[in-house]
Amino acid sequence: MYLKSLQIERFRAFRYMTVSFRHPEAAASGKLKYPNINLLLGNNGMGKSAALKAAALALMSPVLASTGYRPYSLVRREVDKSPMDAAVKAHVDLSAQDREGDGGPVPDAPVLIARISRVRTTERWDFDPELAVPVWDPMYNEESAAFFVVGYGVSRTIESPAKVDSSLRRRVRHLRYERVAGLFEEQATLMPLAAWLPSLQVTSRDRYQEVEAFLNCLLPEGTAFHSRMLDGDYAFRHRGLDVPFGALSDGFRAYIGWIGDLLYHMCQCCPDGTALVDLHGIVMIDEVDLHLHPEWQLVVLPTISRALPQLQFLCTTHSPIVAGTVESANLFLAVPDGETASVLVAPELEVHGLTADQILTSSHFGLASTRAPDFYEKLQRVSRDVSRGKPGAAARFMEMTSLGAGAARVDGE
Repeated sequence: MYLKSLQIERFRAFRYMTVSFRHPEAAASGKLKYPNINLLLGNNGMGKSAALKAAALALMSPVLASTGYRPYSLVRREVDKSPMDAAVKAHVDLSAQDREGDGGPVPDAPVLIARISRVRTTERWDFDPELAVPVWDPMYNEESAAFFVVGYGVSRTIESPAKVDSSLRRRVRHLRYERVAGLFEEQATLMPLAAWLPSLQVTSRDRYQEVEAFLNCLLPEGTAFHSRMLDGDYAFRHRGLDVPFGALSDGFRAYIGWIGDLLYHMCQCCPDGTALVDLHGIVMIDEVDLHLHPEWQLVVLPTISRALPQLQFLCTTHSPIVAGTVESANLFLAVPDGETASVLVAPELEVHGLTADQILTSSHFGLASTRAPDFYEKLQRVSRDVSRGKPGAAARFMEMTSLGAGAARVDGE
């Protein structure tokens, strides 16, 4: 399954919005270098994370009542108006992977709908009769690869391997919801590699080798995964040393954490005889650049796009470096819609290949300057002196704008 478009009504920051996304099988995607990447940009509070939540809820809508998730403050509150119901419609493309048994005919335009109604201080789901058709039944089978959707929020806590209790996890959350729980709950934890990969190494050597190859393909240059264990956890070869996972930097653990969890869920449902690389589905990642060094930000999206070409990625970022690695057709800007609402729009400006400074001062981020505000004010003042022909102003301006020179002199004026 792929997400073609999302229609949002009265959900969090969005009053009304429709946006179309890129996915591997769309006709227009063949012209893109990274046809499976969708990257959302915007200021804090503009609705980037809310868009991912809305997509996740719509895509899970047939099983929402049994997931273990309770809606909270999703219905948009309008100024001087009573709260209204919220609705999210996900128009999707289905594949053979989403068919299981006698699912009946596929609708001409498959759509999944989440409706949320507010009753005083609480919110509840409203069942949509359009979902009561056999084509969605495989969603109730937790072992099925049909309708594969995974999502990661910014609190990517990896559970301790010694504390993992798979049966308890299943009792607490429906597996479909567990896969996206990190988008909604800070306390949701990711499945550590050491909790599932050793048994896979014994039960399915071929699948284990696939996972090992994926990990090494997705890791940055100079870092490698192998099956050696240290201190009860897998070790990673980094800068010539074997380092246990828990001793890696925050950036490595945040990245490897969601990658390992994703591979776990792929292995759990991928049918025997089907390669992991051929699994279709949707992966949502809030702040894909979380804790990553700029050097890694330059390659994170191209890396996951090439390694997992059949997965559709919906990501958010605040990084101009990440934004500059994809084409404008992969980007979506969260911009104001009136005084209090937001909307996602496709940008007109192409920023692929621009420097971080150029992107930050473009309409994508809207900064007047990337310099420190106090220094920028002084620079503006000196610039005005130059335009007035003040003696020495031009030399001072050149000194201030030259790399690594002049700041102390200006501060002392």
